[in-house]
Amino acid sequence: MSAYEKPMIHVVPEQAEGIFMASGDKTVCRFGRTEANPGADTCQACSKSGGTASKLAESTFRSDYNGCPDNMPEKP
Repeated sequence: MSAYEKPMIHVVPEQAEGIFMASGDKTVCRFGRTEANPGADTCQACSKSGGTASKLAESTFRSDYNGCPDNMPEKP
């Protein structure tokens, strides 16, 4: 981080959702991964579904992986 900015907290009692803050500036995909891994079931399902699912009812294979929809770097 080049410049620290203190986070602001807003309490809205009628809201049931929350936002979680994290330290650092690592980019992650919609399923929380920092690297795409063609051998991982999550990445295979995400790629096959176009980014809509981390798990599918049918089996996924390495051949189903066509690249990360979130453009994450691939694991070496």
